[in-house]
Amino acid sequence: MMRFKIILLLCLLFHSALGLAKEADSPAIIAYQYAIYLDSHCTTNSDKEVQGVLSGALKNKFTLVESFDTYPVTPVLNIKLNKNVQKSYAPPSAESIKLFGKGLSQNDATKLQAINTAIIINVAYPEKYIFSGMLDALNFTEQLAIKCNGFIWDEETREIFTPQIWHDLRISSWSDGVPDVSEHTIIHVYKNTEYNRGITLGMVKFLKPDVVVNDFSWSDSKSVGSLINLVTQSMVEGEELADDWSIELNIKKIKNSLVSAHFSDLTFENAQQSMKVRFNPAKPEEGDPNNFLLEVDFSGFQGDSLQEKQDALLSELFGWKDQISYVKHNQNIDAASELARQKLPNLKDKFLNGLVAGEYIHVKAPFKTMDGGNEWMWVEVVKWGGIEIEGLLQNMPFNVPNLKTGSKVIVDESKVFDYIYYKNNGTSEGNTTGKLIQQYQVSQQEAY
Repeated sequence: MMRFKIILLLCLLFHSALGLAKEADSPAIIAYQYAIYLDSHCTTNSDKEVQGVLSGALKNKFTLVESFDTYPVTPVLNIKLNKNVQKSYAPPSAESIKLFGKGLSQNDATKLQAINTAIIINVAYPEKYIFSGMLDALNFTEQLAIKCNGFIWDEETREIFTPQIWHDLRISSWSDGVPDVSEHTIIHVYKNTEYNRGITLGMVKFLKPDVVVNDFSWSDSKSVGSLINLVTQSMVEGEELADDWSIELNIKKIKNSLVSAHFSDLTFENAQQSMKVRFNPAKPEEGDPNNFLLEVDFSGFQGDSLQEKQDALLSELFGWKDQISYVKHNQNIDAASELARQKLPNLKDKFLNGLVAGEYIHVKAPFKTMDGGNEWMWVEVVKWGGIEIEGLLQNMPFNVPNLKTGSKVIVDESKVFDYIYYKNNGTSEGNTTGKLIQQYQVSQQEAY
């Protein structure tokens, strides 16, 4: 089975990293690392606090070991006090905490930069403890962090938490005995050439591959994130990689009821909600997790470009909703459109100087219909040189049969009708014509 091959590769990584001595007939081992950065508590007698936590509700859940030089058959913890973390295990920077800090204030971020002590928690257990071992490790780490008044670091996902947020995201999200995998992993998205690359971190904690999607647009980032989360949740809940490198995805079969409800809320009425998705081994890049990587293969879906095929998969799986507005342009709409065009030079400069990660621009432009009219649709800007704007179509055309969502198109800058500048803080500017269009909508018969 393909799953056996992947697990074998993962085990080799674990044994190499942790020094585990594997016997020939030993089962697969899950191993990962947490840490608790300390301000003042527990810096002199952390052993006492560790024993205190393990003597309570977690009694007999773990065996403390001096090292991982033997292959564990039950859950084990290896705990060390590092009193020189600034040199050998530096806390995340204040800038990193802005992106990957969970519940930390600016004062917390500043305080962390001066902390010099951390409790390093190495966790290991056989695969049969995949859920119980993780939940026990989460509870142990939370209780120790509370006792020691520290911040919790996840080495695999590179995130740092307050104990309360750790509990809310990592523990309270369990349902029906199954974790919400998205709360134990993270998806890093960054610009890679003209498009973006997304990759998970943290799947090694479930003895599963991390997942990659290459060359998607910012407009599709939320849907791509949902796809990745559905893949990782399905794998952790037991969907195995078949011999043809495929996995069966089915929203209705998700066992964690909270996760299932979330995915159901994301879908539209025309959503297929289940499909077979294939993968290829992914080539690792700098900064990727030390894990086997699977890249989503979109080749089996309709489209002339990778982006069209990506939109085809996402639209089939989660469904889509689009509508056309029939509007006769009037003086107010034309005036608002002209004001939008006047802002294009400044918008172009922003784009050419490099937008911040998570920021992107849509422009609305006309496309000729079969009957000689215009269908106005949004385009995500990919290139902007001279008077030509190259981008990806964001709407499903109603009367332009040679185009589809994700199609690569070229727009004449002088014909841009409006724009939307999406910022990475969740706000946007532009689309001044949008409210006017809603106000002046007419019937299809009146429009033509």
